[in-house]
Amino acid sequence: MTGASIRQIATSLSGLVAVFIAAAIFTPGFYAEANLVLVAQQIGFIGVAALGQTFCLLVTGIDLSVGAVSGMTMVVLAVVSGGSNSRLW
Repeated sequence: MTGASIRQIATSLSGLVAVFIAAAIFTPGFYAEANLVLVAQQIGFIGVAALGQTFCLLVTGIDLSVGAVSGMTMVVLAVVSGGSNSRLW
């Protein structure tokens, strides 16, 4: 590894640490167990979309419809479920 790449990695990690510290300071309940479980569940949905978008970009394409399709899916699920979790799979 060159000095520039090590510096780039260190800068990225320091930014990540700064975000974690800011979350702890400005939102004291952020690291509560219930919130971390919720964040982990949300990462699953976003991660699948990001993985699909990554494959699209790797084959030199671009797909800007991911956000629109995700938003429409959430609206359809909200209407179908009527606010009741028992109607969801």
